[in-house]
Amino acid sequence: MKIYKYLTAAAVAAMFATSCYEGELYDEGPDWVADKIAEEAAKKAANQGEGAAASDDSFLLDDIYQAGKTDNSSGWWGDHSKYYRMATSEDSVIVKFKFFTASAHVWNVPVIAITTDDARGGANYREIGLWRMDNFSNFAWGNENGVTWNTSETEAAYDNGVHAARQTSNYETDATADDDAGVEWNKSLEGADCRTVVKRSGDKVTFTTTMKLTNGQSLTKTAYVEEKGLADQAVRMFYTLENAHLAFYKYFGEVLDEYVPSQTVDPAAGLDPDEAAIASLTVTGPETVPFGTTYDKVLEQIAIKVTYDFEGETREKALTPSDVIITLVPDMSTVGKKTLSVYYNTTLAGNFQQNVKADLVFEVTPLSVNALAIKSDLSSAYYFTGADPTKVFNGFEVDGVQSNGDAIKLDNSTLVFTKVDGNGNFNVSYTTSDGKNLSANGKFGGEKLDNVVSVSFDDCTIQGGGKFVDDATFGKVFENDNSAQRSSYLMLPAGTIQDCSKTGEMTISFWVNGNGKAVMWSPLFAAYAAAPVDNTNTFPMFIIQGRGLLQTNIEGYNDFTAEQNVAGANTESIAYLEDNQWHLVTVTITDKHAEFIVDNTVVNAWNYTGEGNGNVTAGFLTKGHEMLTYICLGGNQAWNWGDPDTGYKYAKLKTYNRVISAEEIAKRIADKE
Repeated sequence: MKIYKYLTAAAVAAMFATSCYEGELYDEGPDWVADKIAEEAAKKAANQGEGAAASDDSFLLDDIYQAGKTDNSSGWWGDHSKYYRMATSEDSVIVKFKFFTASAHVWNVPVIAITTDDARGGANYREIGLWRMDNFSNFAWGNENGVTWNTSETEAAYDNGVHAARQTSNYETDATADDDAGVEWNKSLEGADCRTVVKRSGDKVTFTTTMKLTNGQSLTKTAYVEEKGLADQAVRMFYTLENAHLAFYKYFGEVLDEYVPSQTVDPAAGLDPDEAAIASLTVTGPETVPFGTTYDKVLEQIAIKVTYDFEGETREKALTPSDVIITLVPDMSTVGKKTLSVYYNTTLAGNFQQNVKADLVFEVTPLSVNALAIKSDLSSAYYFTGADPTKVFNGFEVDGVQSNGDAIKLDNSTLVFTKVDGNGNFNVSYTTSDGKNLSANGKFGGEKLDNVVSVSFDDCTIQGGGKFVDDATFGKVFENDNSAQRSSYLMLPAGTIQDCSKTGEMTISFWVNGNGKAVMWSPLFAAYAAAPVDNTNTFPMFIIQGRGLLQTNIEGYNDFTAEQNVAGANTESIAYLEDNQWHLVTVTITDKHAEFIVDNTVVNAWNYTGEGNGNVTAGFLTKGHEMLTYICLGGNQAWNWGDPDTGYKYAKLKTYNRVISAEEIAKRIADKE
């Protein structure tokens, strides 16, 4: 099953506690929690600013709630709106509300607050500016850097270039105090439909509130506050009041759920948050789509419509995939019938209700593809021998060419790729749903990344009691001394560990002979950033243990555990070291898979996620060549573990910046090279 969902800053979590089928409610819903999304940012109108008409507000979201008690008994600072947050200096907020007042005093009007990004009472809370909607000239106050400011002027000049504020309005009546002019003017605001736009620009925050009175008059107040350094901070806006109440019903921007008013919405506002439940939900779309069509392409072809019963009338609304939750069973990887289910649970007023579900059944039909075409431009793309073409080239694309010449992108999971050969060549094949086998050849034309380091013992330094001896099979070999811990081993040149940041793969391969001195716990190969200190090694590190295990710790660690082993358990054995014969040990590592191979037998293989501690090898592959410069063959056990250096013989060590193939391993064995 595929779940289609969008996440934005305006996302509202909604529990799918109940559901319905084809517009009917049902009790047994999915047992997962969906994120209900209100993705409206893309619909921003160009005229969000001063004086924008209500008809321009189709992009606003519904959010019905009340701040202040309906009987207007809320005291000063006793009730507030929700917080509306503006994270950057380019953000804006719009709110719409209806205003009701006791009208007993000039100050019984809405008060808008611009503050720092913290809840009231929080350690970082500060009021940057507050404005009252009255017609008394003492209009604004605030606190800046511990200094309270209060101005009765229409403009406060910059205070040493730090702070400024300004207000304008089209009010015709000015009150000089808490007088009849103020009180009577307030009474005219009863039931006013208000729209506030808050915009940010640099260090300035500007708001415009338009109040449409019941007598048809329109009043506007505009103000701004400017504070040095404000552009680099998030700010919040909210409304407070005294002996009044505000019935909010629309918004745009980021609304926070830290505070949710609990009052029931005043019926006089004409807003019913529970009104207009969903009457029906429909989804229409194609009856058939060709095999290979992507899920997103299907979504482009569907139409979703919700119907509401509102005051005896039917209202319809078109929805997009971003408005709903969509599931698809089964997915698009096979032919046959698919059921696309749409879930929606938002009333006309914007509140949540029981979920409604609608289904679209369509069929994925066999795709008539006659040829394959490699769409990706590989002419300058690098490669390495044995690479998976889709991994060495990001976004690898292959098209299926239909009989009419049209091309459709094929999912790489439906294709079979050969490994890239030493000349950059590979093949891709595809079997159509009607059994037709198609293939195409491709070629990487860029740099070949294959690099093999064949370590010469002439470039190595003996640490401790080991020695070079002549061997009938390999000539000059290193024979170590096993009389102590972390004191006898062969120091390898720094370039032994290669830069594998592009390939994401590495192979270390060498010959070893137990020499009649096999021990269970001692290491064969170890690499650190420095020599042991006080007979102790630490990370960053990489180690190959003789008993068939690995360990790495460099920008994340991996212990190659039994749980990661494809067999469910690690095999730990030194039998190959007990027969006094030469054996080829090969270790291959990628960011998600590793193998320990003796001769041509995989002793252990591990799969891991590549993410999170205990699963990481990427640091070794990308940074090992820089950080692991103290490289040892034959001993130098990790940490302070009490295991002696080995008394084994070693020959022909090679490293590769890729995973070598079984054929390449077999050739090394056959050629004794």
